[in-house]
Amino acid sequence: MDNYFTLITAKGREKLAASLIPGGRPFTVSAIAYGDGGGAPVVPVDNRAGLVGEVHRRPVNSLEPDPENPGWVFARGVLPPEVGGWVIREVSLWDDDGDMVAYGNYPDTRKPVLAAGSAKELITDVYIEVGAAANVILQINPSLVTATQAWVQQQLALALQKHERDNRARRHFLNQI
Repeated sequence: MDNYFTLITAKGREKLAASLIPGGRPFTVSAIAYGDGGGAPVVPVDNRAGLVGEVHRRPVNSLEPDPENPGWVFARGVLPPEVGGWVIREVSLWDDDGDMVAYGNYPDTRKPVLAAGSAKELITDVYIEVGAAANVILQINPSLVTATQAWVQQQLALALQKHERDNRARRHFLNQI
């Protein structure tokens, strides 16, 4: 068995099952929370309703199907450099009703803040097996989502490609006149 894994909680399984019924409410994920495990590593269990030692919660940055594993989705959280000062040992996903729908352990990861002399952006991916990824949706407040440097660079590259295609099309049109 893997050392680090995430389980859908009992409440999350209940909500996921309800989302599969025709006309059922979609299974939503809106927030990711980080915990210090109360100072010790944790072992995920599905009957938890909260983290052992929650230190921070924020909106999920993105929720996507895993391209290599149908039926799996991953939720991405981005912790900016100004957030931290603790060790992450546990993670959880929360729905828009405020219920913890997934719980997992995490390798001990120090999240420093600049005031301590070091800072970094930390991107976390939490994978969960849901069976039918189409029934899982992301509820976000777009004003709170953080763009990673890699995402911005990808978007700039796509915009530059589109701009170059448009310019080639204009030059070709003007040459025809």
